[in-house]
Amino acid sequence: MALCALCQKLSPWTIPHIKEPFSRDELKEFVTHHLTFTALQQSSLTCPLCSLIHTTIVDRGKYRINPGTLQEDLPIQLGSYRHILISPGGPSQLYSIAVRCGECYGSLVALAKDGSEAAVSREVAGRFPLNPDSDEGFAMVSTWFKECIEKHPHTCRLPGNLTGTEVAEFPTRVLDVGTTGDLQIRLIDSRGMTGQYAALSHRWSTNPIEHFKTTKPLLDQRKAGININAMPLNFQDAVKVTRKLGIQYLWIDSLCIIQDDTGDWECESAVMGQVYNNSSVTIRAAPERSRPPSKQYSGGFLSRPASTTDSPTIEIPYRKRNGELAGSWFMQPDKYFHIGNWELHTRGWVLQEEQLARRSISYYGDKVSWMCKLSTSMTSEPQRGEVYSPEYVKNAGSMENEVFNEYWLDIAFMYSMRHLTFESDRFPALSGLATFFSKRQGKQYYAGIFSGGIAHGLLWCAVTPGILSRRNVTGYVGPSWSWMSVNGRITFKGRGGDDESVSALGDVTFKLTPLGMDPNGTLKDGQMQLTGNIKSVRMRRITAKEDMTMRLEADSKVVANFQLDFADQAPLENEIQEVECLLVMNGSDCPYNVLVLRRVKQTLHFERIGIASVDPAWFVAGNSRHEYITVV
Repeated sequence: MALCALCQKLSPWTIPHIKEPFSRDELKEFVTHHLTFTALQQSSLTCPLCSLIHTTIVDRGKYRINPGTLQEDLPIQLGSYRHILISPGGPSQLYSIAVRCGECYGSLVALAKDGSEAAVSREVAGRFPLNPDSDEGFAMVSTWFKECIEKHPHTCRLPGNLTGTEVAEFPTRVLDVGTTGDLQIRLIDSRGMTGQYAALSHRWSTNPIEHFKTTKPLLDQRKAGININAMPLNFQDAVKVTRKLGIQYLWIDSLCIIQDDTGDWECESAVMGQVYNNSSVTIRAAPERSRPPSKQYSGGFLSRPASTTDSPTIEIPYRKRNGELAGSWFMQPDKYFHIGNWELHTRGWVLQEEQLARRSISYYGDKVSWMCKLSTSMTSEPQRGEVYSPEYVKNAGSMENEVFNEYWLDIAFMYSMRHLTFESDRFPALSGLATFFSKRQGKQYYAGIFSGGIAHGLLWCAVTPGILSRRNVTGYVGPSWSWMSVNGRITFKGRGGDDESVSALGDVTFKLTPLGMDPNGTLKDGQMQLTGNIKSVRMRRITAKEDMTMRLEADSKVVANFQLDFADQAPLENEIQEVECLLVMNGSDCPYNVLVLRRVKQTLHFERIGIASVDPAWFVAGNSRHEYITVV
């Protein structure tokens, strides 16, 4: 099929640069391609690029801001994202193209062949990726690693390691990977050792039979030696990368933690954040979610699945700025546009690894990316230089309280969208990150909330309220006031607004009882005791529908409507319940934010059942009480 007239005219310099993604002015930075979605659909029958654009919009519904908003009479719009490469002030180069139709959007990658006019002119940043298992692929990641070690002393090195070989404190155990050609590696006790080691971030298999791990009966055997060929391919590939980087030691959680020893597991999981922060580099195996679960674990990350190498590649005539034809450039689907495409980024345990790794090499099918606190690169963008961003140096030192509070709420939001193989890991999987920042920031940590940000941390709400039910979970989940008691996505009220709300809480103390030795791990019990202003109201259903929308009433007037946190907290159809509103944040010219509390039967304690926004005039108009209460 030949390109249509519109697609033949596309050049990197004719697609407007999106300078402020997701801003209100973003739409001004797009150019119209087809006038309507219907026109694109018709053209896609004969034009390969229109077909690719059509597929990007339609088949990738996961990118839609509001599902179902695709309208056939809306225009197809294109915009470009560009890098400033090599050095500040240098030319910006096209690396991806945003495709938009109303509220539906996707992305395409722009590529050029080495030596082509599109590449030589520095108009197009992308290149066809190297084989990650080739000498060229390993040479590139080795160059990234070496340059970071040598050129980023103040941002990426550990404190006190500004020159020479980087020295870090080792975890309790590591794997000695030997040298290239060795057919065995071995587990060693490394407590007290210092030097360089790599860490593997990976997704465990969903099939326990496939878990390659260290247990008490296997401990001596692992120390005697492990046949490399007996390991999952992911582990074999991690050993290979570690050796290619010139590092002798590797940490893999399933092998370096004794998995059937509860005490060892609790101790090691509590310091896992430090393990990743101390590692010289984290190797990240990020299989595509479309791969079968067994292949995600054992298929190897240096292999090149057909699904990544056979992506449709559309060739487009390249025109110089004077209009002269000069070879070709190319477009491909952008699998990296939505991070949820990659299984590793959906896992709960991996979040702390992402946040605390000072350097990481991520293997995404046929592409390899590098990220440290000062730069980011990809094998498909070999010329990309340092990209300075506060986001990458955020952990270089302690943050101001307000900045840290916002950062932690972002962490909570991201973590709530992640999945865990075992729900019992909900607290342990964040423990390492919590412990790290508790020490770094000098703050106390209480089941997902840090001191200095208690009020904001209490004002969470479930994105799908009422659908979740505690009845589906056995055992103690967590305190009702903690966002970590929710197995689902949450968000926080009062973020990013212009109001100047402040905490209305008095003294707050927490009494947490850990189930094991990790104080930030799984809990047996958790209480929050505080002094605050509360006001009694009556709660009823708005309708008979089971949508969990409740109404708060006082003196025969509606105070607020709100959503219950969990389905099993709902009153019966015609039942009226007495509940309390605890004032959490107040301010001028803005509603008061309250926790809706209900007394736990046969106790003097309360449990949280939701949050609401109420009229300040109503709350201060009398009948409020200043009390000392306990919320469980």
